[in-house]
Amino acid sequence: MSDKSNHPMHKPTEKQSQNFKSPRHAEIHGRFETIYDINDALAAAFFIVGSALFFSDETQTAGTWLFLIGSILFFVRPLIHVIRDLKLADIPAPNKDEPYRQGEDESGQQNRAGAS
Repeated sequence: MSDKSNHPMHKPTEKQSQNFKSPRHAEIHGRFETIYDINDALAAAFFIVGSALFFSDETQTAGTWLFLIGSILFFVRPLIHVIRDLKLADIPAPNKDEPYRQGEDESGQQNRAGAS
């Protein structure tokens, strides 16, 4: 089983990493942001195709189903954030008083990737 944390879609940007409690918090946040973005894109695609299908009487039923699916995906949006927040709350912070900073490992020491 490969380590997916090195995948570029799961790595937080420098700005995103600056306020997390640990690298693990930043990684989980990044993964859920990717899921959120994919969900948004799918919802938009269903609404666009559903709108196009509404132009014809023969395809209105299919368009209605796509609108329903898109609406369900928009309902899922806040649930993704709630699940992310619950998952992040379960991860212990190495030091609750200091947020994780880019270039530090979980103990707060400079790592080679962040060393200048």
